[in-house]
Amino acid sequence: MDRVEIDLNVRDTNGFTRTRVRSFQEPVTVGDTVIVFEPDEDVETTAIVRSLSADGRFAYLDVDWNGLHAITGVLVQVAETYSPASHWSWTSDWLGILSGTKETVVLGA
Repeated sequence: MDRVEIDLNVRDTNGFTRTRVRSFQEPVTVGDTVIVFEPDEDVETTAIVRSLSADGRFAYLDVDWNGLHAITGVLVQVAETYSPASHWSWTSDWLGILSGTKETVVLGA
């Protein structure tokens, strides 16, 4: 199954996500199921190719938004702070709007 990068914010009026055909490793046809990923958010899911542009440059994908999940489970954002008690503190939001998990780690002096 082909794996293609997408931009989560790019959708057409039908709600399909557009991506360039040159992003595919294999020839693409309408009805193909592909794995799509968004590296900035570190998420992936599957999608079905619903149509191709008349000039063949773009594929329009019906993304399985309910199947969206973290690729690696790594931290997406880390905020570092220093407290007067000589403790470094990292607060991290896991990708996840998906998991809703928030974790704070405090390292003592």
